Amino acid sequence: MRRKPVDEKPKGRQPGSAPTYQQNPTASQIAAVNKTLIAIGEQQEKASEEGGRREDKRYRTEILVATGVGIYTLITAGLFIAALKQVGAAKDQVGSANDQIKIMRDTEHRQLRAYLGILGGDLENFGDKDKQTFTFVRKNYGQTPAYDVTWSSQGQAIIQIGQPIPIVEGAPPDISHLISIFPGMEMPFKITTTTAPKDRMLYVTQSDKMYYVYYGTVRYKDTFGESHYTKYCWMFKGKSMSSKDAEGCLGNNDSD
Repeated sequence: MRRKPVDEKPKGRQPGSAPTYQQNPTASQIAAVNKTLIAIGEQQEKASEEGGRREDKRYRTEILVATGVGIYTLITAGLFIAALKQVGAAKDQVGSANDQIKIMRDTEHRQLRAYLGILGGDLENFGDKDKQTFTFVRKNYGQTPAYDVTWSSQGQAIIQIGQPIPIVEGAPPDISHLISIFPGMEMPFKITTTTAPKDRMLYVTQSDKMYYVYYGTVRYKDTFGESHYTKYCWMFKGKSMSSKDAEGCLGNNDSD
């Protein structure tokens, strides 16, 4: 068997010797590294694509959710507006019904309430301080009684034609359980005596430019508890002093 030459170097690493390193990589090693790098790149790209798809999917989901919320909001707003319109329409209907009820009630009151009128009478014993009497008649022309009939003003005066009548209107007395005048009923009232001076009385009988005036305001309540008034005013002149010759005043002859 042939022996190895003494100077021949062993191929393997001898025990106790330092390790040796290969400084130049081989082509297969480079290819393996490239393959690994390519695989890592592909994995990163795939991960990036999956992340992008997830982000895109989440974005689309958010868009869908926002769209749904918007649609729901619009629907809700539409329903709310429709509800408001219905409430407004219902309110208008209630207001219209209340107006109709008010009109019906007012019509009923006007048809059924008392209407107190005043009929003028003659002026008797004119100029006699103690016996002069003016009589007028209160008549209820309504469908129900007139309650608590009273006055808020009552007076007499001598005026020249064209002068204002010195009517003083007072507040009606707060008194209940007074006179009641029923439908169609007539109730006369007499005003006696006079406070006018005698010489002024002569002016009325001797001149056609002077008037003797009776005036007043009658107050009453209807069956619904509402207060009403009727004003009267008549002017007498000359020697007749009868109701047929009396003139109505331009003012203080109205009612409510």
